[in-house]
Amino acid sequence: MKKMLLISLLLGLYSSVAFAQSFEVYNNDSELINGQSITLATTIDGPAVVYYWSIKNISGAQKTLKLQMELQTTQIEGSQHLMCHPPTESGNGGCGMPWSSSTPNIILNAGETTQSGGDFSFTQGPNGGVTTVLYKVYDVNNESDFITFTITYSTSTAIDFTKSVNLTVAPNPASDMFTISSNFGATETVEIYNVLGKLVKKVNLSDAEKIDIDCSTWENGYYFCRLFDNNKIKKTVKLIVAH
Repeated sequence: MKKMLLISLLLGLYSSVAFAQSFEVYNNDSELINGQSITLATTIDGPAVVYYWSIKNISGAQKTLKLQMELQTTQIEGSQHLMCHPPTESGNGGCGMPWSSSTPNIILNAGETTQSGGDFSFTQGPNGGVTTVLYKVYDVNNESDFITFTITYSTSTAIDFTKSVNLTVAPNPASDMFTISSNFGATETVEIYNVLGKLVKKVNLSDAEKIDIDCSTWENGYYFCRLFDNNKIKKTVKLIVAH
């Protein structure tokens, strides 16, 4: 009897270890979103709704992870979804993964958190409705180690965009120079990343309303201008550089 009890305890311990999650996913407010169901309001033909996320490896070993998304509802005509994954100590990030795709490998050292934050960008388009996406983060070498969460993008809840942070980039596309305009404050900065997640320019702001930036030596392609306030991302604008 004691032997059977010991075996049962060992099996229970093995199961708890085998299926323990070795990483966590957080939103931009450092809130844990493992297993959460999140609803974000959208508007017809409105600006993109951007949701920022990061992954933390809470294990004592290096982990190779992927994040994949699966559309749970019928795709609404004209709607768009893009996914960016952030850089890490071991590799660059990247952007542009569309519907029902997955990121390249995300390699995190023990205790490491992804840098700069990744994001999901959803644009409603000309038609209203509800779009639900299931996101899954899993260990490439142990797919039983995973977490999921869902985000529902919905026109059923209104957004007051007049209260949002103002950030514009012009001209866009840009050739040699472009200007960033915003209601900047003393605690705000703009960081500009290329599609690989590499920081190419950082501007510290005070009371300036317009900042001119020379991009004449930048490679052609997409860039992402991210407005930070007190180290939290407030808004992202996509920039195209074409010489």
